[in-house]
Amino acid sequence: MSGMIVTTGDLSRPYEVLDIVSELGWFEYDNEIVKVADEVKEGIKDKARKLEADAVICYRQNLTGVRTNGDYIFAYGTAVRFI
Repeated sequence: MSGMIVTTGDLSRPYEVLDIVSELGWFEYDNEIVKVADEVKEGIKDKARKLEADAVICYRQNLTGVRTNGDYIFAYGTAVRFI
């Protein structure tokens, strides 16, 4: 499989829905946000690959502040396989 497609929208080609995939990442300092967001996205792709998906659609990332021990990024999307 080449690159995994990850999109915040839908796809125009036919697919079957496999499952919802999600990932959580923690960070303590603001300068870690981009790094952790990238790691979370890679985690989503890894989980989708395990399902033999071709893409993740409707991808979302939510940043939630806790600030006593750090903040977290929660991401989710729908793993799909082209038909």
